[in-house]
Amino acid sequence: MGLPMILRLLEDGRQMIVHDKAVTAFTALDGYGALIVESPQHVADFASIVFTSLPDAQALKEAVLGVNGVVQVIRYRRNNE
Repeated sequence: MGLPMILRLLEDGRQMIVHDKAVTAFTALDGYGALIVESPQHVADFASIVFTSLPDAQALKEAVLGVNGVVQVIRYRRNNE
């Protein structure tokens, strides 16, 4: 589900910063201009809005609260602004 949404947004001229554990998940994005990064934390480093399309609650918990999760950037910004 995530890839079709990303392609649609890219085709609409939106800038996308994406991450997936499966490195090959975004080979279809070659030539579309998406920025592919190493972790959810890196997505949050570059993006002002983050949304997810994940298979289950555990994957969401890891992406948001994990060692390289989105919350790391939120905590840093809150403590340094």
